[in-house]
Amino acid sequence: MKKTPRIFHFVFGLRPQTEPFHLMHYLCIASCLHINKPDAVLFHYQHMPWGPWWELIAPSIQLHKIEPDKFISSFLYNDPAIGQYRYAHLSDIARLEILIKYGGIYADIDTLFINKLPNHFFEYEFVMGMEKVDWTTIAAQTAGGSLCNAWMMGEPNSDFAKLLLARTYESFDGTWSAHSTFLPYRLSREHPDWIHVEPQRSFFFYDWTGKGIRGIFEESLPNMDNVYSIHLWSHMWWDRKRIDTSYFHAVRLTPEYVRFSKSAYAELARPFLPESITYSRLRFELQKINIVWENGEFASRKYLEKIYRWGKNILRESAQTAKIEEKSPVKKQTKISVKDMKTIKYIGFNDSTGYSIAARTMVSALRKENATVHWVPVVWGSSAYNPHSVKQIREGYRNVIIHTVPEYYPYWLNFEQEEKTKSKKIWGYTAWETDKIPSHWAKLLNIMDGIFVPCHWNKEVFRKCGIQTRIEVLPHISQFHGQVPEVSPSPKLNKLIDRMGTRFVFYNIGVWSDRKAPWLLIEAFLSEFSPHEPVTLVVKTGEYDFSKYKRKWYKPWQLTPHKTVSTFKIITKFRTNGPEIIHLDEEFSDTDIAWLHKRGDCFVSLARGEGWGMASYEAAWCGKPIIITGFGGVLDYLPENISYHVNYRLMPVHLEADKQSYTPDQLWADPDLAHARQLMRQVFEDQKGAAEKGLQLRNYVNRNFNSALIARKCLDALEAE
Repeated sequence: MKKTPRIFHFVFGLRPQTEPFHLMHYLCIASCLHINKPDAVLFHYQHMPWGPWWELIAPSIQLHKIEPDKFISSFLYNDPAIGQYRYAHLSDIARLEILIKYGGIYADIDTLFINKLPNHFFEYEFVMGMEKVDWTTIAAQTAGGSLCNAWMMGEPNSDFAKLLLARTYESFDGTWSAHSTFLPYRLSREHPDWIHVEPQRSFFFYDWTGKGIRGIFEESLPNMDNVYSIHLWSHMWWDRKRIDTSYFHAVRLTPEYVRFSKSAYAELARPFLPESITYSRLRFELQKINIVWENGEFASRKYLEKIYRWGKNILRESAQTAKIEEKSPVKKQTKISVKDMKTIKYIGFNDSTGYSIAARTMVSALRKENATVHWVPVVWGSSAYNPHSVKQIREGYRNVIIHTVPEYYPYWLNFEQEEKTKSKKIWGYTAWETDKIPSHWAKLLNIMDGIFVPCHWNKEVFRKCGIQTRIEVLPHISQFHGQVPEVSPSPKLNKLIDRMGTRFVFYNIGVWSDRKAPWLLIEAFLSEFSPHEPVTLVVKTGEYDFSKYKRKWYKPWQLTPHKTVSTFKIITKFRTNGPEIIHLDEEFSDTDIAWLHKRGDCFVSLARGEGWGMASYEAAWCGKPIIITGFGGVLDYLPENISYHVNYRLMPVHLEADKQSYTPDQLWADPDLAHARQLMRQVFEDQKGAAEKGLQLRNYVNRNFNSALIARKCLDALEAE
């Protein structure tokens, strides 16, 4: 059996070189040599590079001169804007020919290597990675996904590489992505045994959007576990005049920037700077001032005076130079000491509930902000309010967050009591869905040092109900951030998506309960649409109907919920001549939930109350128009001008079960079904206008509820006295 050789390939210089070999290119190869320790690095070129950075790296690599492909060289481009990147299309052909001949790993030279490739990668015949897709384009929608050819590896003469090369010539139309990303994705679906596909995180952790590029060069370093390299998308920012994605450009990527900046790229590339060069901190600070001026902004007078005084002191201490001579650090990334970082013990459920998803996404976001977080997932124990932790941690943290319903707080407070000190703070994180909290919650909440709630409405309700401890509003963090799933949907869901075709799809995701009330949505849909209209309603629930209970003869003391399949059949059996409704009751993976959001056209919920509403929140991140009861926590992220609020009246809560928490003195919303029908019809008839609202909503949550912003808000609250 053939294996992929440990040879790395780079293609460069397919146009005359008018500028010296750049520091970015040097760091690409240096990081490859240091991280992966290859048997060889082959540098394939047409025009020889030049310059000091080239002279430093050239002795470590093998040079192979190549000739440009004749077909691409003579191709007539319809779009001059794409034609300027002919060199990239020449490289698309060259890289495949090289991998077929030699085998090994190919990477664009605007790559930075982060972690060593695992050994099992070399057992696959061919490997590529998913990348972010712009689903607003027809080409992307037709392709169904994208594998980026900026990083590929494979054994010599692999079937996939040969097929991809042949089909590239057949499908080449002069566009940027048709042959290089969409084609390999389609081929991977046709020949899944010929290729192993890695998730986007592995090679394209940062995407090509403005947000992704700013994340590379302007923001701090997140967790990079299971990230093997990052692609820098240099054609999106290299030119000083291109500012649609970032103000960063090639001139700013200097040795001083890498040495002293706190950006993700600088932190990752710093270990590969040559030790023979000195670096000037003063020059770096002056570059920062120049950047401020270049962007049309103004540095503060205090800051400029500080730099001036600093420069004078340096000149006074050294008659020869104003440089601070510092050698590059040892080629090993240093980590911040735990003692110097915020430390949090975070307790949450280990299941698929909204509480669990919200807890896990918060932990991930906090870690990306350089907080040390001890995640303590819990599973059910011998009694409902005495959970057993998967792991117990008793020291090494200053803050505790218990992200569960308050009934669990006493257990964890007792657990922490032995180690409790004045400096340790214990917070709860919870939510509620009616205008009053359960009467027994007040005592449970007031014993905490503070309470996090996801929305401002919850804060008002908690205060009104006698909560005296600190209350901070901390929104939940999106699980998917509107990203396209990195793997295909399950066969069953994929078949369902194909079946729906081009029909307009209203959809809902939630448990079947009195609060979510999916039967109200079903009734409104059945009443408004006819079977002849190209429209479908998808109702995703769980297996159990928590609005109806029964007693089994062998367990007369225990109430057991009905099955949702039975309830759904009862509701719809007399409406057989109605519009299409699809009920999904099986457990979905996170991937399938994300695909359901992607396929749905409009999210609809007639829930009677939400503390936050994770399903509608994810729909907002996916840019879907949302029709929802205009009551509760959803109002924090669903402004009325860019979403569709259903009218309602307040009504007392009456439940068959869980009467300890839900009582008739509480009120929640009873949605107006006639108004819901009107809004569904409006969205269906004006799909373009509804889609525009969805895009505005996506931009709104991106601006106001990004994970870094929320995580910093959490850390600020923990630090405040």
